[in-house]
Parts: sequence; C-alpha cells; structure tokens
Amino acid sequence: MKFRTKLYLILVALAFTCVTIGLTISYFQMRKLFLGEFRSKALSIAATTASLLDPEVLKKVNNPSDAFTKEFADFRETLRKARNNNQRKDVFVIYMYTLRPVKDDPKKLVILVSAANTPEETAPIGTPFISSITKEIAENITTNYTPKQFKKDQWGTWLSAFVPIFDANGKYVATLGIDISAEDIEYQLFALIKIVVYAFVLTFSLAILCAFFLAKNITQSLSAIRESIQKISKGDFEQRPHLKTHDEFRELAESISEMTEGLKERDKLKVNFAKYVSSHVLEKTLSLEFPNKIEGERKKITVVFSGIRNFLLLTEALPPEDVVSILNEYFARMIEIIFKYHGTLDKFISGGMMVEFGALKDDPKQEQNAIAAALEMCESLKALTKKWEKEDKPALKIGIGVHTGLAVVGNIGSEKRMEYTAIGDTVNVASRLQMLSQELGETILVSETTYSAVKDKFPFTSLGLKQISGRTENLNLYAIREKS
Repeated sequence: MKFRTKLYLILVALAFTCVTIGLTISYFQMRKLFLGEFRSKALSIAATTASLLDPEVLKKVNNPSDAFTKEFADFRETLRKARNNNQRKDVFVIYMYTLRPVKDDPKKLVILVSAANTPEETAPIGTPFISSITKEIAENITTNYTPKQFKKDQWGTWLSAFVPIFDANGKYVATLGIDISAEDIEYQLFALIKIVVYAFVLTFSLAILCAFFLAKNITQSLSAIRESIQKISKGDFEQRPHLKTHDEFRELAESISEMTEGLKERDKLKVNFAKYVSSHVLEKTLSLEFPNKIEGERKKITVVFSGIRNFLLLTEALPPEDVVSILNEYFARMIEIIFKYHGTLDKFISGGMMVEFGALKDDPKQEQNAIAAALEMCESLKALTKKWEKEDKPALKIGIGVHTGLAVVGNIGSEKRMEYTAIGDTVNVASRLQMLSQELGETILVSETTYSAVKDKFPFTSLGLKQISGRTENLNLYAIREKS
C-alpha cells in the first residue's frame, strides 16, 4: 500500500473519529438543552395554570360525591380550557390533573380533579395515582418539580411537571400535574437526530475532501523526492529534487542535492581513476571498507607481458609529442582487448604492459583468455599499422610472453601509496619470455604450463627446451605464429 493511501486512510479515520465524537457530544448536549427547555415550558404551563385555579374549591373536594357540585364543574372546565390552550405545535399537553397526598400515608397520592375529554377518561375523586415516579413526586409535593426522567403509568410515557397550589394563607392544598406525551418529544428529538446525521454526512464529506488534498499535498513532495532518488540511483547525478515548500521536505531535498553532488564527484573520480587501473581493481577497492587492505594471497594466475620492440629507437627518432600520441592510440586498443577478456592491467612498463588473468577473480579459463587476448592484440596492431602507414607514422612490432603459475597478488606499498600487483617467479618467467620472443623471432611465446591447459584450442608450435635468462633450468616453450 502506498504511503499516500495509508496517510489518506489515517486522516479519514481520524476525521471520522473526531467528527463522530464531536457530533455525539453535541447531540447529547443539545438533547439535554432540548429536554431542559421542554421541562421549563411544562413547569411554566403548570405554574401559570395553578395560579388560575381556586384553592378553596380544591379544599372541598374530598369524596366522589363532590364531583357533582357546580363549583367542581367550573373548576374542571377551567382546567380543561387551560389544557386545550396548551395543546400547541411546540408543546402539546395531554393531561392536566390535581393531586393530594393521602393523610395517613403521605407517600401515596390520589387524584382530585382531572381534565378529561370523555367520562371514561375521567378518574373519580380519590383514585390512587400510580406512576413510576410516585415516590419522587411525593417527596417534592410542596415544590415546583419536573422529573429528570420520563414518567411511566398505565396510560403511557410522559414528560411531567408538578406545581403546588397554596391558599391565601400560604397553606398547601394540592398539586397540579401536567403530562406531555414522550412520543411527541421523541418525534422532535428525532428531527434533531436527523439534523445531527446531516451535519455528520456534510462534515465527514468535507473531512474526506480535506484529507485527500492534504495527503496529496504532503505526498507530492515525497513523490518528487522519491522520483529524484530513483533517477539518482540509476546514475543520473544531474538530477535534483526541486520543492517549492518551506518545510522539512525541502530540507531533505537540499540534503539529497548535497549528497548527489558528492556522488557526482565520486563518480567523476571513479571514471578518471578507471583510466589508470583495471575496472576489477577499481570495483574491489571501492567495495572494501578499508581499501588499503586487499591483502596478498597466493594463487594461480596467468601473466602476460607485452612490449614494443626497439622502443628506445622509436623515442629517439620521433618528437615526444608524437611518441605519446602513438602510445596512447596503441594502449587504448590493447587495454580494451585486455578488459574484454577479463584481464587485470597491472602496470605500464616503458613501451610495454604487465597483465594478469585470474588475479582478482578466479578464472577457470584464464589461460584461454590470456592467449585469446594476445592473439587479438596482434591482430589489432596490424590494423593500427595500416592506419599509421597512411599517416606516415612508423610501424610498431611487439613481443608477448605468457606464463601460468603461482604468484602472490595484492596491495604492495604503504598507506600513502599502494599498488595492486603480482610478485613471484611466475611474473619473472613471463617477463623473460617477452624479452626472449625478439631473440627467437617470435611474436607470442608461451610456457609449457600455459600450453598444457589450452593445447587443443590454439595452433601451437613447439620450440623445444630453451634457456631462460636468470634461471638454471631450461623450459619447454611454444609459439603461436600469426597468420600472414
């Protein structure tokens, strides 16, 4: 999953959580205020109605027979009108009634007068008042009281309000109660819920859009940096991440630009360094934590020495500039061939070269590669000679010596100046073979150890035992004669 997608989902989840929590808290606060407003309205209606009622009539209401007096009828009509006047859209009163505690048991309440629409709904005087909150009402019978929870009784669920009625002397007479249907309140609460849901959908939709653009804005910088790094990793050291932002991403981009500049310099150094050493030596040196510790090891290698014959005469006959020009063109061709066959260029020696095969990397075909390289070097020199003849430049002839054997290869020198090379008798023999090639009139001289490994692959000519300068024993030598 992409970082942009992860960031987007995290922001959406965070927005969802925040919006949900925020709207939930808002809903319960609004619900609390909404119900508080309903309780205030109910209490206000009850208080206003209570002030219109005659407490002296209520004092006379004690038995069911009292319901037949004119005073009772007028009282009930007043109660009914008050109820009807408060059946509005904002608040709809269903029941109005008066209560009084039982003398012998104040925790019990009885109904005195109720504003009913039909005789069936009319509760007889003295009917026990049974409700889920009778106890709370009785405890607050002489104070204005609105229960925090809905009241449940045999007729339904209600939001109720209770106001005491006092006579002229301030003596408690009865309590007026009103009931507003909880269904009506819940219907209005449902409208509030719809508003909250709409607000949630709108807010969350905006949050999703904001999360999308925020994630895009943040990851644009990251994508630009990633794209630049990918190009840099492929060797495009001219690439630079350019950001218009003024934040940590820009600081990161500037650091990457500085790093790229360093890589560019390092690559430039590597390219220039590669002109002076074998690519294998270069790669191994750069891959080591401590480049000066390519320790010497004893291993089988094939050493090739090549040298331009009569090089001193050439330098005497031509201006130095011409000599350098010829040598550069010659060595350019030769080095290309050496690297083609996985050889390691050890050093230039006057007009010659020392090359190893199988030195840095084990090469099971080192003898074959060495001979193939020597043959191609000779063919390449022929092509150069034809070119030089047209340019009135002198022709060159070379001699090549090839020998396979054990040698010590590695870094030799000090920490200030190191040289990767090979030392040992194998190197000396290859060098002597190159020098002997001119004396024997051969272009390529090969020792028996090299010949034994590739005798079936090249057209060798045996030269028999030959005396090698600096050695007590003679060596069997072989030549490979160039095609005329």
